[in-house]
Amino acid sequence: MRAVEPRMVFVGGAHRSGTTVLAQVMAASPELAGLVGTGVPMDEGQHLQSVLPTAAALGGAARWALDPRAHAVEADPGDRAAMRSAISDAWQPFWSSDAALRVEKSPPNVTRMRFLQSLWPDARFIVITRHPMIQSLAIQKWDHSLPGFLPKLGLGIDKTLENWCEIHDMLAADAPHLDRLLVLRYEHLMADPQGELAKVSDFLELSEPLDADRIQPSRGDTYRTFVEGQRDRRWGPHVPVMAPKPFTTARRRAAFRASWEAVSRYDALTGRYSRLARRFEERARTHGYSMLDLDAVAAFPAHGA
Repeated sequence: MRAVEPRMVFVGGAHRSGTTVLAQVMAASPELAGLVGTGVPMDEGQHLQSVLPTAAALGGAARWALDPRAHAVEADPGDRAAMRSAISDAWQPFWSSDAALRVEKSPPNVTRMRFLQSLWPDARFIVITRHPMIQSLAIQKWDHSLPGFLPKLGLGIDKTLENWCEIHDMLAADAPHLDRLLVLRYEHLMADPQGELAKVSDFLELSEPLDADRIQPSRGDTYRTFVEGQRDRRWGPHVPVMAPKPFTTARRRAAFRASWEAVSRYDALTGRYSRLARRFEERARTHGYSMLDLDAVAAFPAHGA
């Protein structure tokens, strides 16, 4: 009897939007296999294959969607059989089991789902999104343009917000072309893990529920406090959301605290974050969020089966 070929499940979304925790919960199910022991960052399949450019090659976690090469669709040229074989061969040694469903998580999947569907017509796609300001602040931790003891405080966050908008523009445009797509909101997953994971189980037709206990309460409260403080333009100190790894010296710790206080107060005084919120409000609303109301999170319109 011929073995049943495993079906692919691709997880994608902007970096720091919950893709990792969602994929880990899914891969913990005996009905799914994930990539393990790869030796590449976060065990992401994007780093193992050479058919598609990685996020790093496209400009990094905060900029990759601004590169035109980030968007891949079914009309793009190339031998589909050869491409699928090359990617499959690169991933094959690292699957955690022989489960019938195999989940691969790489953030750029969100802008190349149509292309991946042309390689795996029976694939299923799961995207998770997060509030643009919170996601953009979270990604700033990976900005190494300043010394580690200085606060990033969202420097260059306008470009990171543009990156978020580009990702979600492509998601909205591509969704009607996908046969099997489920979009979750990070905020909803953190508020109701059991309910949101039940949607994933139903979508994948699993026989057992996913383990909701693996979802920890959101750690985004500090970001939220910071954003609300900036919006209110308080002159007082702000909670440092960008603290780097443990400081090696007391001098560096003092330098961080002093520079954070100065920069955060300056931003509050000038209203930089409020201006950014107004500038991106219309685009955020288009994708179910509000820059002015962190609690306004709408469900994504249903597409696919």
